[in-house]
Amino acid sequence: MSQIEKADNRQLRVSPENLDAIFKTPMLAVPMPLRPVVAQLWMMNRHLQGMESPLSITVTLSVWIERWGLDIKDAEEILSDMTKPSNMAEIRYCSDLTSRLAQLCAARIERRTAAQMDIKRFL
Repeated sequence: MSQIEKADNRQLRVSPENLDAIFKTPMLAVPMPLRPVVAQLWMMNRHLQGMESPLSITVTLSVWIERWGLDIKDAEEILSDMTKPSNMAEIRYCSDLTSRLAQLCAARIERRTAAQMDIKRFL
């Protein structure tokens, strides 16, 4: 059993009440299935200024999942894709990583929303 599996399996909603707990343990902001790939992406980029903690990744994903309907499987695929060498070559600053993550997630949310609207039209 890995350290991530032994870790706290709760997911905390990003809210003022959970602020201290999420600052202390940022991985609590994302669902368990995303934690390994978030950890990989963060560890690969933690040398970037502003990426000393996975907080900017975990909180952002949590809000997008809750508020904008980002699918967990989609998020997992996007995060995994971002660890490819060809994608890593484009990331020089923390803002590059968060901008790229935003672009990919926005495109996936829009695609899924459009597909759901198409399904509703036929019902």
